[in-house]
Amino acid sequence: MSAAPRPILISGAGWGAGASCAEQLAAAGDRLFLIERDANRCEAVSERTGGFPIIGDVTDYAVVERAVNAATLTGGGLSAFIHAIPLTDGVSLDATRGPELGAAFATHVAAILTLGSAALRTMQLAETGLLLRIEWLPAEIPSSLHVLRAAQHAAWTELAKAAAEFGVRVETLTVPHDDDPDEIATRVTDLIRAAFATAQQGDSAR
Repeated sequence: MSAAPRPILISGAGWGAGASCAEQLAAAGDRLFLIERDANRCEAVSERTGGFPIIGDVTDYAVVERAVNAATLTGGGLSAFIHAIPLTDGVSLDATRGPELGAAFATHVAAILTLGSAALRTMQLAETGLLLRIEWLPAEIPSSLHVLRAAQHAAWTELAKAAAEFGVRVETLTVPHDDDPDEIATRVTDLIRAAFATAQQGDSAR
């Protein structure tokens, strides 16, 4: 069990590593806020973990605001944000242009900035927190995903610059696309535990 429930927001929480992260963090005693566009998946994970379900797409700003408001009102602000939507979600590996790739940019670039910035706002007063992105790498990366991955890196780098001003850590966990979701979740849980242990040591030294 964690020393105190940490309010944690997870995007892509309805399946795969996102759901596994929710289950492991709930077992550690954390308070979860779950974003997932599939209502059935979101509600199922919410029932298993006690997490607060936010059903909707991360590209919808109203969903982002609902998630952050819920965390602020019921959790006192966020301790961590985990972006657990695979890079290949919503885009085929051979997509090179058109609406499919445009939607992927909205999900993996624009939304990561919007969600990350909104989560960061709730961490500023505490001057601590963690923004964590899980990056899946397909066995073969087509040119379309190279462009998408580079754009997401650039967006995450800009977010990291803003986070550094408030003492919020930013991490990227890179994993193979076929990695076991439970193993990914264990690594995420370890990263979160280490981040907050370091923050507590820093507070004690002040």
